[in-house]
Amino acid sequence: MTEIPSTKASTKTSADIDQLSSYFLHPSDNPGTILVSCLLKGENYPTWRRAMINALRAKNKYCFVDGTLPNPGDDSPDEHAWVKCNSMVVSWIFNSLASDLHDSIAYIDSAREIWIDLEERFSQGNAPRIHELKRELAITQQGTMSVATYYTKVKGFWDELNTYSNVPHCTCGAAKEFIAEREKEKVHQFLMGLSEKFNIVRSQILSTDPLPSLAKVYALVTREERQQSLAASRAPTIEAAAFNARNTKSMTFGTNKDRVPNRNKFFCEHCKKTNHTRDRCYELIGYPEGWTNKGRSTKGRQSSSNSANNATISQSESSFSLVNGLTKEQYDQLLSLLNSEKQTPLANFAGKTTQSSDKISEWVLDSGASDHMTFNHSILFDSQSHSSLPSIKLPDGSNLPVQGHGPCHEETDWNG
Repeated sequence: MTEIPSTKASTKTSADIDQLSSYFLHPSDNPGTILVSCLLKGENYPTWRRAMINALRAKNKYCFVDGTLPNPGDDSPDEHAWVKCNSMVVSWIFNSLASDLHDSIAYIDSAREIWIDLEERFSQGNAPRIHELKRELAITQQGTMSVATYYTKVKGFWDELNTYSNVPHCTCGAAKEFIAEREKEKVHQFLMGLSEKFNIVRSQILSTDPLPSLAKVYALVTREERQQSLAASRAPTIEAAAFNARNTKSMTFGTNKDRVPNRNKFFCEHCKKTNHTRDRCYELIGYPEGWTNKGRSTKGRQSSSNSANNATISQSESSFSLVNGLTKEQYDQLLSLLNSEKQTPLANFAGKTTQSSDKISEWVLDSGASDHMTFNHSILFDSQSHSSLPSIKLPDGSNLPVQGHGPCHEETDWNG
């Protein structure tokens, strides 16, 4: 008995299909898969189309929508595999559309027919779209956008424009020159839209010969943006630090001003007095020049004596520091110079005489006097009158002439 041959070719199983074939479906492929993240809403058709083409090429299924792999027919052994893959592509396209577009393709069985229908409805054609893209490139400005956001926006326009223009293929080098000119145009378009705060780096780039590549220009601009951002963030920090330092200084000064030291806690073990310690006791270290209360302290003047001690200590420690830039030695020299400066000659009382002429010999000499003065002519001998003698300036501001000048009878006894 002979075998009757079948009139229909046997169907290929998944094991018989090569993994490189367009009919191969991976076990992870299923009708619920969403290939692209951006759903087609109408106005975003160019972006959606580009994303879908890349996804279908990755799945090796783009041939089902561009028409290069039509239905082989019922008599072909690949007919079952084609129908299976076509239905899978239809499901993927359906999942990538917005919900309000689902009904428009729900009853179309061919992936190729769905692709053509969407292109006819949402594609604007090459010329209008190219015009729109070039217009967007001309008016796009950075504004408040970051450099990265601005670059991403204009790069999207460039990439879409590239899909509408064909680069010439030749071996004469014209294609290379065409691409180089296109890159220069992109650099100028990118720089024109930058904010005014990048004027310096823009001038530096334009003065460079040859003009840097677009990637190099982007790197230079983003570096300048980071430096400006750091400078802007550093300024408030410096102002805040200065403000805190000023407040801290004011608080410190206010606290010190209100803080009155308690001098009663000091006690001298030597003289048994308060307001100073043993290392500052005048009885041990010596009294300051001009101190008049050496060893003459009474109970009635105890308080004033203690106050004088404090005042003298404070004066001796800080008097020379009141003059900025002078040491204590320089301060003392300045005082000596001022004291020795010659002024209008004045006659000072060299001694104290009593109203009684009987006690003319009682003198208390003033070693700092330049001349000695007396009202009693009898104690002088060989008195002479000269017109060149200086006048005497009285405390009320008036001047009196000197009547005479001569030695004193007891002058020999002054030297002891």
